[in-house]
Amino acid sequence: MAYKNKDKEKENWAKWRKIKKLQSVGVFDKTYEELLDIQNGVCAICEQPENTNYKRSLSIDHDHITGKFRGLLCHMYNTGLGKFFDNPELLIAATNYLKETN
Repeated sequence: MAYKNKDKEKENWAKWRKIKKLQSVGVFDKTYEELLDIQNGVCAICEQPENTNYKRSLSIDHDHITGKFRGLLCHMYNTGLGKFFDNPELLIAATNYLKETN
C-alpha cells in the first residue's frame, strides 16, 4: 500500500512539473497531454516517440532567448539543439559538413 502511494506521489509531482514548465514557456491553455496529442505522440523533429531506454516523456522545447514554447522533442534532438545553441547557421554549417564529407 505504501508503494502505491509513493508511485502516485511521483506521478503527481511529474504532472505538476510539466504544468509549471509549460507555464514558464507561455503555454497556459493546454496540458502536456493535449500538446502530445496534437503532435500524435511523437517528436516534432524525427516524428518518432521517445525512444530512450528509461522512462521519459518528450521534452518541452523552448527558445532560450524569448522563452517561447516551440514543441515537444525527444531527448536526443532537444539536447542536440541545445548543443548548437539554437543557432540555425551552425545547424546549416553542420548539415553542409555532413553533405560534403559523405
